[in-house]
Amino acid sequence: MLQEISIAVIAVCMLLITAGLVAILILLLQAIRTLKDLLEQVRREYQPMAARIGEAVERALLVAEGTFDEMQVLKTSLTSVRDRARRLGVLFEVIEEDVEKVTLRFFSLFSGLSRFIRTAFRRERE
Repeated sequence: MLQEISIAVIAVCMLLITAGLVAILILLLQAIRTLKDLLEQVRREYQPMAARIGEAVERALLVAEGTFDEMQVLKTSLTSVRDRARRLGVLFEVIEEDVEKVTLRFFSLFSGLSRFIRTAFRRERE
């Protein structure tokens, strides 16, 4: 009889443990379903926003690439302007030297002509 009572107690305990595990599994399944529904709702709500953000990022990248290309063109143009300015500076130096030479020749010629005239007038007076 004691053995039958022990088996009955063990059976009741096993039944309670099984019922508890079933209850825990049911709660776990409900939690998983709720989480799945929540994730699906978040995906539905935020997927369009994520797509818009992706599109905005792609447009920003295109603008950045275009800006980079324009900066390269600007850099090339500025380099060209700088080189031309240097060549123009050299040209001005050459022109300045040539003008100085012509001016010196002109004044030398004028000085020589002036001396010639003075000398010619002195000889006529003498």
